[in-house]
Amino acid sequence: MKILAISVDPAAPPIAGADLRNWQNVLALSKLGRVTAASLRPLHLGAAMAGHPNVELVALTENGEARTPAIARRTTPIDVRIPKSALIKLKLLVERQQPDIVVVEGISLFPLMKHLRSSARTLILDMHNVESDLVKDIASGPSFRHIFLSNTWRLRRRERKAARMVDQIWVCSSDDHERVRNLVDAQTPTYIVPNGLPRPDCCVEPALISRGPIGPPRILFVGHLGYSPNKEAVRRLAREILPRVKMQFPDARLTVAGRLPDAPISQLARECDVELIANPDDIAPLYAQANLSVVPLSSGGGTRIKILEAMTFGLPVIATTVAAEGHNFANGEEILIADTDGEIARDICALSSDPERYDMQRRRAFEAVHRRFGPAVIDNAVRQALSHRHVF
Repeated sequence: MKILAISVDPAAPPIAGADLRNWQNVLALSKLGRVTAASLRPLHLGAAMAGHPNVELVALTENGEARTPAIARRTTPIDVRIPKSALIKLKLLVERQQPDIVVVEGISLFPLMKHLRSSARTLILDMHNVESDLVKDIASGPSFRHIFLSNTWRLRRRERKAARMVDQIWVCSSDDHERVRNLVDAQTPTYIVPNGLPRPDCCVEPALISRGPIGPPRILFVGHLGYSPNKEAVRRLAREILPRVKMQFPDARLTVAGRLPDAPISQLARECDVELIANPDDIAPLYAQANLSVVPLSSGGGTRIKILEAMTFGLPVIATTVAAEGHNFANGEEILIADTDGEIARDICALSSDPERYDMQRRRAFEAVHRRFGPAVIDNAVRQALSHRHVF
């Protein structure tokens, strides 16, 4: 079976949450056939080392190539620029490979979908988020008045067009499944392919992780720093949460890592004495150096795969209700849920002061994440979805 998976950013090496989901889907699909993982943007330096024997990584654009006109005008906050040269490369790729299955990452790549419809036996839209609901949620937040609610109907219309065009829709949670069913034609089959265990080959049983005494909080936040909800979370951590924690733990540290930090994020890091790691090639050392993962999202969609990632590296997680949506972890046992800055700071200090509770939470989280989000779960979800199309 020949499979083509198309994403905005390269699926490997996976750094941001979207990359992790794209890569997990590629790995699951690679057990069914040869996968070409094509990205709109150029490959990263570490792409070759992140390869897989049944996966080919290709890019539809290259650094330094001549700029060509875009194939569509950007009209919503999630749109990405798709140059004509990228469409030409994609058409040549499809013509050469004649894929049986094409999986497209989200409606930000909608302009490419009509060119793929006639070429794919099975065309799948993988919705990391229900974007119309997500943009509405972000636009109603205090920090994002510039994102107008008028974008909601544009995105909703596009989602409905995309749903009529594809054979299947994949979503990451039961909550998003319900949102999609309320949004699109009921004739479009929709399946839950959950966000799975990130980097299962890197996971280490917490009992084998020697962290020594907990000591001052060493807080880690990892995420795409070009994403508005993540930028707001970093602002909360640096300006509101960290100063509260330092009242009890003066030596507390915050590390923020992710792709595409802009000038305001860099300035914030300098002003608040935050360690900023831009575009990391490998996040494993960052998790090894940290002792807490804090995810203070006020808005966003899907399920936060970064929570799963932190748990697989043996870190306890403190997150807002929004950030933890869709995971159904047991509050107080596998995760700590807190929504205000004061509550989050309180839980950071409490967990850092109680080694027994700290150790219990990370062990229970590690066990839960492996049981409910391991590779076998994702493989089974992908197989079940494709079995309805009789593609294997």
